[in-house]
Amino acid sequence: MDNPGVEPVVAKAGPPRSRPVFLIMLCLFATIYFSLISLLFLSFILFSGTITRIRSIYVPDEITRGPLLVFIFSAGLLLHLSGLAGTLLIWFRRKSGYYFLVPSCLILAIAHLILPGATIGSAVLFSALIFLFGIFFRKIQS
Repeated sequence: MDNPGVEPVVAKAGPPRSRPVFLIMLCLFATIYFSLISLLFLSFILFSGTITRIRSIYVPDEITRGPLLVFIFSAGLLLHLSGLAGTLLIWFRRKSGYYFLVPSCLILAIAHLILPGATIGSAVLFSALIFLFGIFFRKIQS
């Protein structure tokens, strides 16, 4: 079945598009951060009985009921897992990852500004993540 004079068509692969170094560092930082915080929130939910006993130290008096505390921990877990999913999608060059990351970081930043006892530094961190990943939005393929 060989046809003399006919050359087989070989697909030429272009050079792989590399990620910018700063985007790699940003993705690694965000992945580690969201993973660790998600594990902490998961442990808070699993051991909420112990936390309920000492919650008066860390949680204001208005929200000291157990079910509400579990709801807050569950919401925190969901938002941080959404941030982790967004970061991993950005790592795999999916623009949809940015759309996962932005709402979760915005909600977390606003919550850290509203909740008593939360630091402004964490709100700045979440805002900075939105801004820094936004810089590389055009570098993400699809």
